Amino acid sequence: MATRSIRRSPFALLLIAACLTGCQNGPVIGGTPEAKPLLAATPVTDPALADGVVHLSQSGQTYFGGFPTAEGLRAMKARGITRVISLKTNDEVLKAKQFDEAALAKELGLELVVIPVSAATFSPADVERFAAAYEGSTDPVLIHCGSSNTVGAVWAAYLHRFRGMEKSEALDAGAAAGLTNPQMKAAAERVIDASPAR
Repeated sequence: MATRSIRRSPFALLLIAACLTGCQNGPVIGGTPEAKPLLAATPVTDPALADGVVHLSQSGQTYFGGFPTAEGLRAMKARGITRVISLKTNDEVLKAKQFDEAALAKELGLELVVIPVSAATFSPADVERFAAAYEGSTDPVLIHCGSSNTVGAVWAAYLHRFRGMEKSEALDAGAAAGLTNPQMKAAAERVIDASPAR
């Protein structure tokens, strides 16, 4: 049986080599190719979303914010969110926004991961739990706390520990995601200093 010789241009061969190199050495999340590129968080101005989540910003498929309303959670679900990482307890959401987040998430088919964090309690273990929850999904994710300050702190510590960002760069990224409170920033710095980058 005759064989056919397939000629490829040098450019095509370079593309194939680049793809193979990227596939072998690129960052991996949840055992799959990276689905959440690290982009600077920018404010979300779409009223359909922004009106339902305090201080909402976005980096690719990752959304950062404060407390959502029930309508806000529904709007995020419509936008494709499948997982919500709450850095506040269900009781704190209930008190602030008068709805049961756990019950609504179940009704909407959202996976809710609760990791309560405060400036006083924030620890490297919280970052480990966050990383497991965040990296376990390749779908859009909403990360929220009360005002987005805690979100920014956890995000900064995660970027340093798991994505290899330098401390100052990670803190800048955390600020873009909502970190402005001095006490929470100090907590983020403390956790970053206690968590060497991988």
